[in-house]
Amino acid sequence: MQQRQEPMRPDREFSHADGFNLVVLGIISMACCVLPFCRSGFGMAAFYPGGMIALVIMFCYAGFGECPEDMGLFFCLWLPLVLFHRGRTLLRAVRGDYEYSKYDGWPWLSMWLCRLSAGQEMAAKGLVDPLLLILAGLLLCTIRPPLGLFVIAGGVSVFAKAGIEHLVEMSHDRAQRDAEMVLRARAKRRRGGW
Repeated sequence: MQQRQEPMRPDREFSHADGFNLVVLGIISMACCVLPFCRSGFGMAAFYPGGMIALVIMFCYAGFGECPEDMGLFFCLWLPLVLFHRGRTLLRAVRGDYEYSKYDGWPWLSMWLCRLSAGQEMAAKGLVDPLLLILAGLLLCTIRPPLGLFVIAGGVSVFAKAGIEHLVEMSHDRAQRDAEMVLRARAKRRRGGW
């Protein structure tokens, strides 16, 4: 049976939650601009909807930042890399090797450079990847300042994205613990052991 979704009312006001969600979408989209350079093994929906918005961000930055040559070069590197990652993801899916659909990639560059173990993936994603991107952006600033600033903004976005994901995971863990406690209490009541 198909569920009917409630149509969005035109008289509904824009809330703080809506604003926060737009900020988070912007952060994720900006991170999508740089993640293909330092990660691999993405899920099927890793760049949805952030990848499409990332294109808009790149074109807007090229136009408003008056750096079409720099962003043209960046885009010419970014798009084939995204298509390569997408192709590898589809090939893995055809072979039956599925990843979590929203998985934002294995931080291969951070793991390789810092000799981190597999258990340190979150540290690599939340700290090392952003630092590497910021350092790369600073180096790029010496030869192509607008492009360097764009990569720095991407590094900051990757850091913010990791922080938001960590907070969401903590919230889910807390909700799961609360649900377990409620279920244990109900089971105890049903057994008659108030």
